[in-house]
This record gives sequence, C-alpha cells and structure tokens, in this order.
Amino acid sequence: MLLRYVSLLLLTLSSFHVYSCTVTMGYRTNNKLPLIEKAPNNNGVYQLLFSKALAKINCKLTVIRAPKKRILYMLQKGEIDFYPGLGFNNERAEFTHYFENGLHYRAATISRSDVDDLTSFSDMRGKTILISQGANYDKKELEGVYIRYVYDLSIGKAIELISLEQADFYAYNEDVMLYYLSKYPTKEIKVHQCCSKDHPMYLGFSLHSKHIDITPNPTFNEQEVLSVTNQKQQLTPSSIAYQFQQALKTLDMNGDTAKIWQQYSTVNMHEGTVLNSTKDN
Repeated sequence: MLLRYVSLLLLTLSSFHVYSCTVTMGYRTNNKLPLIEKAPNNNGVYQLLFSKALAKINCKLTVIRAPKKRILYMLQKGEIDFYPGLGFNNERAEFTHYFENGLHYRAATISRSDVDDLTSFSDMRGKTILISQGANYDKKELEGVYIRYVYDLSIGKAIELISLEQADFYAYNEDVMLYYLSKYPTKEIKVHQCCSKDHPMYLGFSLHSKHIDITPNPTFNEQEVLSVTNQKQQLTPSSIAYQFQQALKTLDMNGDTAKIWQQYSTVNMHEGTVLNSTKDN
C-alpha cells in the first residue's frame, strides 16, 4: 500500500515541470491585436512567442499589465524584466538594453478616405496627427504638423476621432492596423503605406533586472549616436537575458516565429498585406 502511494506521488510530481527562473514582461492595459489582448487577458503573439523562447532555457513567463507610464517606471526600476516592443531613445537607453524579438515593424498611416495619398510626413503639415500619450516619436519628422496627444490611444479611438474630423492622421504598426481593419472594415478610413520602412522590432530588457549581466561593448563608438546597434553595453553569455535573446534568434531562424504570427493573424508579418481579405479600407 505504501509502495503504491509513493509511486502515485512520484507520478504526480513528475507531471509538474520545475522552472529554474521566472521572467516578467510588462505591457500596457489596452489591446494590440494580434500581439496581445486587452488586460487581464494576455493571449496573443507576445505571450506564445516569449513563453516558447523562455521554455527553451527552462524559464517561464509572467505578465504584468498597467498604464504605459507605470510599466516604463517599473522597467526602469527592474520591477519587470522587459517590454516586448520598445522604441529607442537616449533616456530609455540609460536603463534598457535592446535586442531583436524576432518580429518586424513598419508604420502605416490612416486618414479619412477622401485624403490624397501620403508619401512622407511633410504631406501632413498644417494637419493634425494623433499621438498616444507617452509614445516615442521623431519630432523632426513631424515639424509643421499639429500633434494631439490622447491618453491610452487605440486604433478604434483613432478611427473615431478621424471620422469625426477631430484629427486627420494616425500612424501605427501596419500589421496591427491591417489586422484591426480586417476584423472591423470601414469605408470611411484610408490606409497609406507611409511613412517608414520595414525594420526589426526591438525588445527592451531592464538593466536593473536580476536576470541581466553586462560588460562594456567593445564595438561601441563614442563618435556615433546611441542606437540599438550602438549600445554602451553587451550581454554576457551566462545571463538569462543573453540566453533569452539567443532562444528568440533560434525561433526566428527556424521559422517558428512566423508560424506563431500566422496562428494569430491573417496578416503577413513581413509584407504587411491582408490575406483572404478585400482590403477595403
């Protein structure tokens, strides 16, 4: 009887995987489909991609949701480990190390349907563009453009404000924009393939995380501006952050990242086109 009990206990314990670490992602509360659902639901590309990468190094993912300003403060203090897609600026570089997450980003711009095609931000001069409060953007590119800051701005809210002629433009992640419009098509809105090129999406890992270890970057060039490709530090191979980075690279090279994207979206991640859709903008 005792032997049977011990055997049953061992079988039960073997069904529970013991992870060596927990890595915490922070993200704002509103949705960014297909990347992440509205809080408290964390389903989406981010959760599956990062969970799969962390499992490769015997770690698990936890997610904390809060307003973006709060999340960035927690990133700065090391209370969360990383933000999944973080724009670079010098202020953030003081407390963040950047590396590619395997996804790609390109901005598209929406307007009312009667607006002429846009070729650059200069075409917006004298008009109003919506910017989410706390968002990272290039002020030089928007010279001469009026900016309306909106708290916790979503695509749906942007479409509403533009349709009501309370703003003229909104630039955002093209894949996410097209995904939203494939789910909620409208003839009142036009999508412009403007105004950025396709480039890798970067994850921001807190320099104050317990899972990071850094050394001076020997290729850092003080004569050049700080950027994601010219950072003062580099990750040490023994750190969880480095192993996480390598796991994400492996998933991307093996095609797993693209498969995860396709699992959640009808949007082609690299070409930014809607599949099986009329593209009626």
